[in-house]
Amino acid sequence: MTAVHAHFPSSDPQLDAPRAALDAFGYACLTVAQADGRCLWRSPLARRLMAEYFIGGHFERGFLPPELLLWLHREALRRRAGAPALDLTVLAQTPSPYNPTLSAAHVPSHARTKRLNKRLSFRLHEADADAMGDGQWLIVMSDIGSG
Repeated sequence: MTAVHAHFPSSDPQLDAPRAALDAFGYACLTVAQADGRCLWRSPLARRLMAEYFIGGHFERGFLPPELLLWLHREALRRRAGAPALDLTVLAQTPSPYNPTLSAAHVPSHARTKRLNKRLSFRLHEADADAMGDGQWLIVMSDIGSG
């Protein structure tokens, strides 16, 4: 798999089949640059899940949300020190007075209860430096819980 442009081309015959296979099994994938959290490639399911779970527009602009970038940096350091991998699991964001950027208008009332049980799991894999370049990581996501 090669790194692609930041504009995320939608159709590349060599990548369409692997993307569809990953998405069909419920594994959303993206590759990111460790230095700045720039997303280099993402599957359609990754795009959908990130939009569903995170607000703030970072991912829409091609970057990891800050909380994921912090996890990426921590995990990269831990891995280099020989520590075992730790996955990250997040809850779907819901309206609250403590989260003014996500108002109740963003989430219909019938969907709020469902969202409380949803979780998104992240697993980090170091990308092959020869194929992808130094400092690039593969993140595999899985949507867990009721939805």
